[in-house]
Amino acid sequence: MPFIEAAVEQFRIICAPWGKEKEGKTHFALSFPEPIYYIKLDAGGLEGVVDKFLGKKRIYVSAIETGLMHGVTAAETLAQFDKDYGEALKLASQQSGTVVVDTYTQIRQLIDSAKLDEVRRRRSKQQKVDEEDVKVFPFDYAECNARTGDYINQAWALPGVNLVLIHRAAKVYDGKGQEILGQFKMQGWSEVPAYVGVTVRMEHNPQDNKFYATIESCRANYKLRNFKLPDPDYETLAGLLGKPA
Repeated sequence: MPFIEAAVEQFRIICAPWGKEKEGKTHFALSFPEPIYYIKLDAGGLEGVVDKFLGKKRIYVSAIETGLMHGVTAAETLAQFDKDYGEALKLASQQSGTVVVDTYTQIRQLIDSAKLDEVRRRRSKQQKVDEEDVKVFPFDYAECNARTGDYINQAWALPGVNLVLIHRAAKVYDGKGQEILGQFKMQGWSEVPAYVGVTVRMEHNPQDNKFYATIESCRANYKLRNFKLPDPDYETLAGLLGKPA
């Protein structure tokens, strides 16, 4: 493949906001440029928030059913996500819109479940043992990691597409397995910050009743790390990242 001279690319944001419930993640995602293609796996993720934006911008929602209660396997859910995600990226790329995945934590869990179920079935036949007795090794996650990163790379390959990958928060434990009270981390694939442009922790401060976003990693400007942004939305974050006026 021939080399192509580098040029200034169209501004867009590919980010991973994370936080506990009711910390402003959905509101932040819906502040991004329209049209917004919202892929919803988290039950109730839009309730009480999307109403504030209806009539002001175009928002399209795909609600994907997950779990045994709906009678679908992890592999079937992922197949539906692949279809919806691909369509959302295509549509967003045509109009410099935004794709939101709520939550990417669940996508990673689905990838792991689907792949490891496949591994267990194959090895149980080879080893002639029950699937529950099949061992899973660290190298079995290589394909899971590649697939998790590939979804993000697909967005990078399309100029002008904004991507918001919402993540849940996970409790932090010490070396003895004891919960460290008050400490949380992004729940999901640990390599996500290396793939996205910016990672932010969303928080609500009950003392002043305001929402904040703390930038934890930033590809465009490493000096923004630990910068705390009050009342976070797309425009304020874009201004920090150097969006042309």
